[in-house]
Amino acid sequence: VFWAIGALIIIYFLTQLLFGYRRAGLAVFLLAFSPWYLTVARLGNYSSLTVFYTAGSFLLFFLAIRKNRVFYPILGMVLGFNNYFYLPVKIILPIIIIAWIYQAVFTRKFFRSQVAGFLVFLLIYFIFSAGFSDPLKQDRKSTRLNSSHIPLSRMPSSA
Repeated sequence: VFWAIGALIIIYFLTQLLFGYRRAGLAVFLLAFSPWYLTVARLGNYSSLTVFYTAGSFLLFFLAIRKNRVFYPILGMVLGFNNYFYLPVKIILPIIIIAWIYQAVFTRKFFRSQVAGFLVFLLIYFIFSAGFSDPLKQDRKSTRLNSSHIPLSRMPSSA
């Protein structure tokens, strides 16, 4: 329930940033009484975390573009943590990259002022999304040789 309330607050600020106060209030009102949202909020599982972190990611992205580059590292951390909750959320990174490239292509001043912050975002994103898990790490018990192990070179040949 707490993640759902936090997501409502984030969605209010995101909608306010993009469309204004009146539409933000309407969006949050409609979402708060939506049956889908109430179901997700009451479950309290990864779906409610996903709504919170996804809305937070988009809010931080638009704040970084429109207000201040300081939000890029925070965006990297939030998106990096979001990868651990729900696998399909990984589509957000390409969406953000495409939106950033689109903005940079049509505004040269934007590219010069934002490229360093965006590179810091990508670096922090990859550190946080891969830093807590080691895909090359194997279970040491399953890779140890025990006394019943028979090497393949000692197997009888069928010649």
